[in-house]
Amino acid sequence: MLGQSTIALAWVHLDLMRWPLTVLYLLLLGLIAAYGLHRYWLVHLYNKHCRQIPRPARRFDQLPPVTVQLPVYNEGTVVQRIIDAACQLDYPADRLQIQVLDDSTDGSAEMAEQRVAYWAGRGVNIQYRHRDRRTGYKAGALAEAMPEATGRFIAIFDADFVPPRHFLRRTIHYFTDPSVGMVQ
Repeated sequence: MLGQSTIALAWVHLDLMRWPLTVLYLLLLGLIAAYGLHRYWLVHLYNKHCRQIPRPARRFDQLPPVTVQLPVYNEGTVVQRIIDAACQLDYPADRLQIQVLDDSTDGSAEMAEQRVAYWAGRGVNIQYRHRDRRTGYKAGALAEAMPEATGRFIAIFDADFVPPRHFLRRTIHYFTDPSVGMVQ
């Protein structure tokens, strides 16, 4: 008899839990459905606007000076690649400055310095700055180098990003619109 009363008590307990569990299940199902619908909405908006490529308001008569800043920290596997890509940007050499801002504490600092010397020897306006203190991390390196920046505009590339050669020529003209403060 004790076994049957225990089973009956368990059924009563399960019956009491059925509604809260059902409500919780339906709430979770509703959240997942809303998330899925939101994803579909984003795809719809992308498809609707993907061909609407914004154009610069006008073009610069003469390209302005640009400083490219490359903040790096212990990125030996990619540091040479980003320096090479920055030095090969399609932009007038007399209006392009490149700053390699290195906080590295490993062997990648030597690699970066050697690559900078290689490009400087080929006439590229490139400087190497190494800091022993990482005050402010990469943002701190960018801020410390800003007084030496000669460009009217600043382009910042993280070490794991390789800008296409035409990047500056395609983006600089958007700054003819005074309301534009950043292009990504």
